[in-house]
Amino acid sequence: MNEVNLPSRDLRIDSLSELTEGIQSELEIIGLSSKAIDACMSGVGVSSGVIFLREYSTDIRLLFQFSRGIRKLRNVSPEDFIIHLEKKEISNIGEILSTEKILPHVKSDQSDFFELLNQLPYYCLLSYNSIFYGILFLGQKISGDELSLDDKKIIHTIIRTTSLSIKIHFQMIELKEKIIEVNSLKDAALDISSTLDLPQLSMKSYISLRGLLHSVGGAVCMSSGQDSLFEVIRADSPVASRKSIHEKFDLPKEIIEYFRKEEKKYYLTNEIPVELFSKFKQVLPSLKWEEVNLIIPLIVDKFLISFFVFGSSSDGKNYSSKNLDVITAFLLQAKTSFQNAISYQREEKLRLRFQKYVPKQIVEDAFSGTDSVGDGIEKKIVILFSDIRGFTSFCENKKPGEVVVLLNEYFEFMLDAIDSTNGILDKLIGDAIMATWGIFDEKGDHIFNAASSAIKMMEALHNFNLPRPPEKQIHIGIGLHFGEVKAGNIGGTKRSDFTIIGDSVNLASRLEGVTKQYGVSIVVSEDFYYPIKDKFTFRELDRIQVKGKQEPVKIYELLG
Repeated sequence: MNEVNLPSRDLRIDSLSELTEGIQSELEIIGLSSKAIDACMSGVGVSSGVIFLREYSTDIRLLFQFSRGIRKLRNVSPEDFIIHLEKKEISNIGEILSTEKILPHVKSDQSDFFELLNQLPYYCLLSYNSIFYGILFLGQKISGDELSLDDKKIIHTIIRTTSLSIKIHFQMIELKEKIIEVNSLKDAALDISSTLDLPQLSMKSYISLRGLLHSVGGAVCMSSGQDSLFEVIRADSPVASRKSIHEKFDLPKEIIEYFRKEEKKYYLTNEIPVELFSKFKQVLPSLKWEEVNLIIPLIVDKFLISFFVFGSSSDGKNYSSKNLDVITAFLLQAKTSFQNAISYQREEKLRLRFQKYVPKQIVEDAFSGTDSVGDGIEKKIVILFSDIRGFTSFCENKKPGEVVVLLNEYFEFMLDAIDSTNGILDKLIGDAIMATWGIFDEKGDHIFNAASSAIKMMEALHNFNLPRPPEKQIHIGIGLHFGEVKAGNIGGTKRSDFTIIGDSVNLASRLEGVTKQYGVSIVVSEDFYYPIKDKFTFRELDRIQVKGKQEPVKIYELLG
């Protein structure tokens, strides 16, 4: 047998330095694997090598990555040969790494591979700072000699450099995942922060959580507003079927109290007490609870708004082994969004309630902390007065409750007509209505709008009377004037009322009163008439003397 000349020790060290630099510069797993084997073959003169590296997402599956010097392994893929270990074996892996002990852990359809491993008598663990990354099997030295102490030192250097490079590679993967997670979190948080509708917010939160968790299937259940009544608003296979959507159920109070008391962000199903988990199954049997792996309750101000259930993760990781900090961060944002949505809904209810009594702009001032009125506003606006004719007589022989019902229905018709033209209700005075146009709105054609509103009020009155017998029908008069007023808060420090004062208000009231005298429905002043005389049909009625004015005021009937 011919003698094989190996490089001198100094040359081998220089060559090793170049080889390890090549390993350090490589960031791809296949490249790392090939350079590690090449370095060992060149550095110590072994004939062949096979390397297995663990998957990034798990430490119990080792995939075949690369081989050198074994022809049968030239065209195989990582999935062709797998070493599958148990968790408990990772810490004692050195004890099973003789050829005969490792073979039972190798999963392969090709029986030749087992014989190939028998030809590789040496193995090295790839690890760095006690973190296990894989196994490198090496063949005999070409010289036929056993590995010397120098050989082992060289292999140790190569293995350590390779392990460090694999660690850096995994860290880069982790960093990329973190960047993706952070970007996904930002997108998800932005999406829910723009929503103030509670059902939509629950739905968006569920979709975002599914994306962040990579979960297979799930469902979201939302509170109906009562403490224990919930409804399934979305369901995805295999955890649930679409038949579950809109299913309503009472969640046992002990489950709600458990979530409130624990105040955890999420629960693995095996963390929930068995008796409580059984009650989940009882109240919501349409869900496939054997598929559920994670439950996330969303509690805002001690109130369980929604809860989410999720199936397994599609990325192969168990939730127990995942870093779920991103979920915690999302839930904190979701909690803030739900608090905003709840506050908004409460505020909207208050707005609608106050707008029944106070002009919209004043309500907005109250909520925003501004004061658009200040010491008062002086400007020319439109004032409308309307009154039911003969209302006192009409109410005789009627119970107060009956009169209130009739008035409420009547006002509903009239105020719709005023609102439709951007009018502002100033006040209801018994059966009378006082409304204005132009106090806050600078751009509108206020006279035109007020005229349109008066005509709509008469049309609405017709519809109001239509189903009633003649003795129960009512008739009204409307007066309209365009003039100077002062608008502001009138009253004391404890209570005030936003209203308008001035001669123009008195004139509008007087015009409503003369509708009875002239037997017409709508009377307007000359100041109201001229700006829109070509847009509506009018009839001149008379000149009347108004208290506080020296000159008579010309009045007109608005016909349509």
